[in-house]
Amino acid sequence: MSVLIKLGADGPFIAEGAPAAVKTEATPRVVEGGRGDARIATYVKKPVPADAKAKDWRDDGFVPLIEWLAGERGAPPIVLPTDDPFTLAEHVALPLIGVAFPKFNDGRGMSQAVLLRKRLSYGGDLRAVGDVARDQLFFMARCGLTSFALRADQDPDDALRAFADFSDVYQDSADGLSPLFRRRAP
Repeated sequence: MSVLIKLGADGPFIAEGAPAAVKTEATPRVVEGGRGDARIATYVKKPVPADAKAKDWRDDGFVPLIEWLAGERGAPPIVLPTDDPFTLAEHVALPLIGVAFPKFNDGRGMSQAVLLRKRLSYGGDLRAVGDVARDQLFFMARCGLTSFALRADQDPDDALRAFADFSDVYQDSADGLSPLFRRRAP
C-alpha cells in the first residue's frame, strides 16, 4: 500500500494509506573508513526485465496526458517525462495533476512541476507519483509539488522528517520561499 503525504498550512501530514503505528528504528552500522551512524541510501537500482511493459498510470488513478487531452477524462491527467506541460495551459483550473517519476534518477518531473507552477500559474494539487522516495521529498516540494505518493518500501514517519532536512534555502524555486541572498540586508 502506498502512502500519500500532503503539504498543508501547518506543514506536511500523512493524508492516507499509512500503516497504523509502524515504527522502524535505525541501527548504527559500522562501515570501514566511515561513520557508524551514516545514513544508508534508501534506493537500490533493480534490474529491468527485458520483457517489461510500460507502466499503466491508471493503477495510480491517473490518465496519461496525451489520452486525457484526446478526451479520456475519467481521471486526472498525469504528465509523463516526455510530455509538454504547456499543453495544459487551458486546463489550469484542474484540482489535481499527477507528475510521473518512473525512475528514481529521472528529475524531469521536477522541471515540469516548476513550469506548471511558475509559467502556467497552476494553483491546484501537483502529485508526485511513481518511484518517489524520502531522499527527494524536500527538493520536490521546492519545485512546487504538493502531494507525494511514496513508494511502498518508504517509512512514512521518516518521510515527514524529510521536509525539514535543510534549515535554509539558497536557490530560487516554485515554493515561494525567497532564497537567502535575497533576504540579506543591503
